[in-house]
Amino acid sequence: MPKHLPPLGALRAFEAASRHMSFVRAAEELSVTPAAVSHQIKQLEYWVGLTLFDRAPRGVALSRAGQDYAASVRDVFDRLINASSTARAKRSRQVVHIRAQFSIATMFLLPHVLSFNHANADIDLQMSAINFDRNPSKGGADIAIYHRRPDMEGYTQQDWVGGNYRVYGSPALLARHDASTPPKLLALPLLHTTGALIPTIAPDLRDWFQVAGVSPADILPGMHFNLEHLTTAACVQGAGFALLLDELTLDSARAGSLVACPGPTLVNPSPYTIMTKRHAKEEVNIVVQWLMRFARL
Repeated sequence: MPKHLPPLGALRAFEAASRHMSFVRAAEELSVTPAAVSHQIKQLEYWVGLTLFDRAPRGVALSRAGQDYAASVRDVFDRLINASSTARAKRSRQVVHIRAQFSIATMFLLPHVLSFNHANADIDLQMSAINFDRNPSKGGADIAIYHRRPDMEGYTQQDWVGGNYRVYGSPALLARHDASTPPKLLALPLLHTTGALIPTIAPDLRDWFQVAGVSPADILPGMHFNLEHLTTAACVQGAGFALLLDELTLDSARAGSLVACPGPTLVNPSPYTIMTKRHAKEEVNIVVQWLMRFARL
C-alpha cells in the first residue's frame, strides 16, 4: 500500500493551494515558504503525471485535471478529518457515575452537575439518586454523596455541605399563625422528616424543642415524610412548620417562599460528604475538584 500512496506532504500543499488559489496563502497556512509549496506541488504533478496548476506571472489557477483531482483530494481529506474526530471523541470521552442521597441530589447537587456538563465536554456525568449502600461503588458509582459515615477502608470522604437546621414556615402559614416563640410553635401544624437512617443522623423537631427549652410530647403530631425535599415541598405549600437544613433551603428562602422562625439553630451533626475510592481515576478527581468549588461548610 505505501508504494501506491502519493507524497502526503505534497497532498497537503496541493489541497491548501487549491482552496486558496495561491501558493503564498497556502504556505502561510502550512507555516512553510511559498517555494516549498511550489516544490511539493511539482513533486505531486510528477507522481500523478499531470499538470495540476497553470502558472502565470500574476498567479496560478487549477488546470482541468487539477480541478477534478482537487475535488477528489478534498473529499478524502474531509472524510479523514471526520473519521479522526470520531475516533478521538470515542477515545477521550469518559463517564463518571455519581450516586447521591435523594434530597441532596435534588436540592443542591443537580445545578452543579449541569454546570459541569456545560463546561466539560470530554466527561459525561451519570447521576443516580439512590439510598446509601455499604458499598459506595455499588452499581459502578465513582462518587457517592451522603451524610458522613465512619471511615471506610479504601475510600476518602471530603465534607461538602454542612450548615444548620432551623424551623421554617411559608409566608402564608405565618400570616395565619403566631410562631413568634417555640412554645407557640408547638401547638401549630408540624411536618417531620423520618426514615430508617434519619433519626441517627439528623436532628428532629423534638431535639429542636428541647434545645429551645420546651418539653414536647413523646409523640409530636403532624405529617411525616421520608425525604427532606418532600418535607420542604410540603412546607413551601403551607402544610406546616418543619425543621430543615438551611443549605438545602437557600433557593426557597431567597425567593421568599420559606421564612425561618425564631428559635435555636442546630448544627448539622453529619455533613454531606463526597466519597471516592482512595486512588480514583483522573476524570473522577476532575469532577470532585469541580464540586468542591461549591462546598458549603
